[in-house]
Amino acid sequence: MTILENLARRLNSMTADFFYLALEEEGFSEDERVKLVGACFRTAQKNRWLQRTSFSQKSTRNNSNLLSVWHSNLYGVDKSGGQIPRAEVEAEYSRWRGKGMEPPDRLAKFWLWQKEFMDQSDRGEGAKTPADSLARQASRLQGIL
Repeated sequence: MTILENLARRLNSMTADFFYLALEEEGFSEDERVKLVGACFRTAQKNRWLQRTSFSQKSTRNNSNLLSVWHSNLYGVDKSGGQIPRAEVEAEYSRWRGKGMEPPDRLAKFWLWQKEFMDQSDRGEGAKTPADSLARQASRLQGIL
C-alpha cells in the first residue's frame, strides 16, 4: 500500500499499469503483482486515496485490456499534510514519461469538471439561462484542458 500511496501523492491520475510497474521495480513476482493490483486499488478507493473516474484507457502492458483511470485525492500532499515540492512531482512525471507512460491527467480533470457540473445541476445551482451555463462551463473547461 505504501507504493500506491506514494504514487497517489505524486501523480494526479493513474491506471493500474503504473502501480503494476512500480511493484515490478520493487521486486514483486508476477503472481504477487497480479494479486496486489486489484486489492490495493479497492483499499485505496475505500480509504478515499483514489477515485475511479468514468473513463478508461488502453493498457500499455496488455493492449486487449481497458483500464480505469483513477484520480488521486492525495496528489501534491505529503503524509504530514504539507505540500510536496514541485520538483519532486515533476521528477515523478519525468520518470514515467521516460518509461513511455503518460499519466491520464486530462481525462481525470475532465471527469472532475463533469462531476462538478452534474452535482451543481442536481443541487439546482445552475445558471439562470442555459446559454449562460454553457458559456461559463465552456470557459472553465478551456482552463482545465
